[in-house]
Amino acid sequence: MGVDRVYFVKGSTVLPYDLDDDVAVDVRWQLDDVWAGLPPAFAAGMDAALDLGTYYLYVFRGGECVRIPCDTHRADDDGPVPIRADFPGLGVARLDAATPWDDGSAYLFTGRYCVRYDPVLRRAGRPQPVSSLFTGVSDTWLGSGVDAAVNPGYGFAYLFRGTEYVRLDTRTGTQLGSPRPIAADWHGLSGPFDAAWCNTPLSLNGSAGALSARSMQPTG
Repeated sequence: MGVDRVYFVKGSTVLPYDLDDDVAVDVRWQLDDVWAGLPPAFAAGMDAALDLGTYYLYVFRGGECVRIPCDTHRADDDGPVPIRADFPGLGVARLDAATPWDDGSAYLFTGRYCVRYDPVLRRAGRPQPVSSLFTGVSDTWLGSGVDAAVNPGYGFAYLFRGTEYVRLDTRTGTQLGSPRPIAADWHGLSGPFDAAWCNTPLSLNGSAGALSARSMQPTG
């Protein structure tokens, strides 16, 4: 079982994508309309977002992050905080993308490197080249790093870079096929993106995740 929507971010704009209908939703939201109380820099754009199924969404920009309870859609008043304050032991200063994985862990991407993070133990592994963690992902395609990553929970995860994406088998961590144009398969979208996220699906951690994707609406 997986989720029904993925959310892409360009600048300060959120672009919802309906996985059931396989098309971009004909609506555009501003980040500060979706989440009240965002610090101004975060309302202007973000680098990554991550739902770990803990009823919080983490939003990253630079070396900082903001925690957003998904029942209120309002950023915590004590943020932003250094990323390492909420992700102890993380050996990188900033993130470019992040996604939960089927085994309950999360992968945090920075440049050409990736860190596996255990949210239960709150423990980060050492940074490793993306191409060594995910078989078939080439350094040539990867370039300076991915722009966004999502795992909707159907046995596949997706890495986005520029106007292309690759599909990964989440059981084996292997790239399936060659890079494809985003516009060819994500109807109504073209990239590049600054960030993307989706709610943690039932199939990842046995819970309903942070929020039903269809219930997500602007706060204003």
